[in-house]
Amino acid sequence: MMRSIKTISAKKSCAAATKVLQDSSVHVMSAAELHQDMHAFAAQLAGDPQAATTFLQNAGILASNGKLAKAYR
Repeated sequence: MMRSIKTISAKKSCAAATKVLQDSSVHVMSAAELHQDMHAFAAQLAGDPQAATTFLQNAGILASNGKLAKAYR
């Protein structure tokens, strides 16, 4: 069975992207803020093995069975 791919015009795509940007705000972190945030996240993962495993699975480094993904063997 073939799947159909829905295409939209560039104008519609741009309008949709503009709406998303208008409806949300983004905070761009400075290098110092990013550094601090990364250290806090690393500390959080170090204290919670289940969270660390979930993070590595979401990143594709670990397979769902907890072993290294094929790309990293």
